[in-house]
Formats: sequence, C-alpha cells, structure tokens
Amino acid sequence: MEITEDLIDIYQVDTSFKRVGYLPQYRFYLADKIEFKKVNYLMLAFGNFNKDGSFSFNGNADIQSIVSKIKESNIKIMLSIGGGGFSDEKENIWVDHLSEKKRTGSIKAMMDYIEKYNLDGIDVDLEGALISKLGSNYNTFVSELKDHLHAKGKAITAALPSTRSRNNITQETLESFDFINVMIYDETGPWNPSKPGQHSSYNLAERSLNFWVNTKGIRKEKIILGMPFYGHNFDPSNIESLTFSDIIKEKPEYAYLNQKDEIYYNGIHMVAHKSQLALKKAGGIMIWELGQDDFSALSLLKSVDQSLVAGDCVNDSVGTYYLDNDQDGFGDIYNPFQACNQPSGYEISSSDCNDSNAAIYPGATEIIDNADNDCDGDIDE
Repeated sequence: MEITEDLIDIYQVDTSFKRVGYLPQYRFYLADKIEFKKVNYLMLAFGNFNKDGSFSFNGNADIQSIVSKIKESNIKIMLSIGGGGFSDEKENIWVDHLSEKKRTGSIKAMMDYIEKYNLDGIDVDLEGALISKLGSNYNTFVSELKDHLHAKGKAITAALPSTRSRNNITQETLESFDFINVMIYDETGPWNPSKPGQHSSYNLAERSLNFWVNTKGIRKEKIILGMPFYGHNFDPSNIESLTFSDIIKEKPEYAYLNQKDEIYYNGIHMVAHKSQLALKKAGGIMIWELGQDDFSALSLLKSVDQSLVAGDCVNDSVGTYYLDNDQDGFGDIYNPFQACNQPSGYEISSSDCNDSNAAIYPGATEIIDNADNDCDGDIDE
C-alpha cells in the first residue's frame, strides 16, 4: 500500500447506539460460546510492534477464523492496538515507531494489516505513561492514522481512562476519534491492596460520563460507557483478579451481588442499571471483556442486552424478573430477565428451587423429592 498525501475522507458516521465488546487473543478458544450478535463492534486485542520492527497481532493468533465467523453477523470488527501493563521496553518500542522518522511506515504497517484481514478500523488503546512519553507525537499519530483510515471508510476509536486525560492529548485529538471507549473500571485493584473496595461503581460511571461530556466537552454520542466482566479479590492471602464466571462458580446466586467476601465486581443488577444509564447519557456500552462472562442464563452479556432492548425505563427502573416454568407463582433464580415491566411468564420472586415441579416451592416441606430439592433444607424420606 502506498501512503499518499491526497486522502479523501469517505467515512460514514455511525449514529447507532454502540455495543462494544473486546476479545483478547487468549480468549479466542471461547468463540463458539460467545453470543457475538449481542454486540455491534468487536475489538480484537491487541496489535503491537515487535522488537524486529514488524507489526502483528499478539501471539500471532489466527484472527482469520474469528473474522470469518463473525463477519456473517454484520458486526464491525476492529483491531485494538497497544493495551495496558506495558514494560518500559514495550513502551519504548512504541515511542520509537511513532517518532517522526518511523511514523509513516508504522501507519502503513497497520493499514496493511487491517486491509489484509478486511477489518473495519483501529482502536487506539495506548495507555498510561506511554501516552505521556509520546508527547505531541500521540496527537500527530492519531491525526495521520485517522486520515488514512477515513480515506478507506474505516473507523478510528480510542480506549481512555474513566475520569482523567493526559495533558499532552489535545482537544482536537479527542474530537477526532469516532467514539471513545471509556474504561470505567480499575479505580482500585490488586496493585493497590491497601485500598480494597468496588473498582467499578455506578457512581464512578456517573462521574466518568460527567467528566467526558461536561468537563471535556465531548458529545455524549461519542462516549461509550465501559463496564467490567471481572472482579478483584482483596483477600490478603489470595490477592488476584477473577472472571465473572469464576466468581459465581461456587454459588450462582453470587451473580446478583457486587461483592462476595473481599471480591468486588459487577453483578447482573449493576450491569443492567449501567446499561440504562448509557441509554440516557452516553452513546453506547463497552465490555472488557467478552470471554470473562458466564455462558449460561446468568450471563452478564444477556443482562446487558435485555436491559438495552427494554429501552429507556422510567427513572432507570429496569427490574429483574425470574422465569416461572411450572406456573406456581415462584420464579427460578437461575433464569433472570431484565425488563421495564414484569413480562408474562416471569415473577418478582426468585425463590423456586425446582421450576419443573409446581408442587415444590418454599414452604412445601412434605413433598417427597428424590433430588431433595424442595427448598426446606431437610432430607425427605
């Protein structure tokens, strides 16, 4: 591909409500379990420069199979470049490749890559100290990359922090992104064990949207509310991060909480209410990351989708209702549904521990049940 100066912007602005999901290469093995149809943008993470100067997707993973599988669903697939947690060595590689001397060749390498795999754009996920190290080169890089992407009708987006922006990023640069995925999580974490607590609260989401829309002056349609499908464990004996699936594995009821012991995360109710917040005050939702979900009826992605399909509930009054298969008036805690109003076949109660037998419900202590699943806590004889 030849880089030229005469670039005509043919990008068509996407005014739809964005549903953005990230998928790192180490989760590709879960592709058959993920309901990609519930997002309309998929960010493949991450593309980076190597020591030898080449540009590639992390681990040289087979992205063609992912692209082929998902393109049939009319989802836009983008390449996310960079990522967090870089060593000084990796940061220096980026600084070198985005320098005035190498920037043109670096952009060419990225454009060649996304054209090779027929991707729909690039998500600039350069984070933290790296942005400061790049100085004004960050702005020049974004400007030139946008020109080349838009000349091909492709998008440029960014992943940026919740309530701050590096001083070297200009307003013009922020405005140039087609939308910004705001990482509204990791306010604390295992790297800060002295400050345990919720790392992605509803309050943080509100403050983040206020920062980007009112303080930074970016149109709300360009701001995408990010939410985590993982949690942080602050137990001193086992400080770590956990996927949502791992958190609820011990007891599925944990799916409805936001804290279990010293583990802090976003449960079903939280992501549903954040989705409603995004409908009112943002241009979409973003998920880091799709492979951390639980692939069952307790899926966070399902809850997000149901909340968005419900539409703008009055006073953010999206509710969780529970399937009542046996029509005994008690819902099944393992089959939730998010809606503005109670749907037919669902109950407010979630106390039915056997939704296939109408005779088994809380208080039915005399029912003979071979599985001993009658909610009374006793063994029947």
